[in-house]
Amino acid sequence: METEDHLHQGGEQLTIERFIPVSSLAPGRYTIEVSAIDLLTNETVIRSSDFTVKPAAVKPNASVPIL
Repeated sequence: METEDHLHQGGEQLTIERFIPVSSLAPGRYTIEVSAIDLLTNETVIRSSDFTVKPAAVKPNASVPIL
């Protein structure tokens, strides 16, 4: 959660970037939802986006000779 103490706003738009660890998620489709509440007007904005976690690529075993 971000509060006004953590944010340095310079206009009407604010961009916050965070990395979300997905290593514990099984491969599949997911939806992320972000809510922002304007504490002055008590307005809430909700945005969502779909994303896909793909299976890890299988690397060939370098120690096995290829015939």
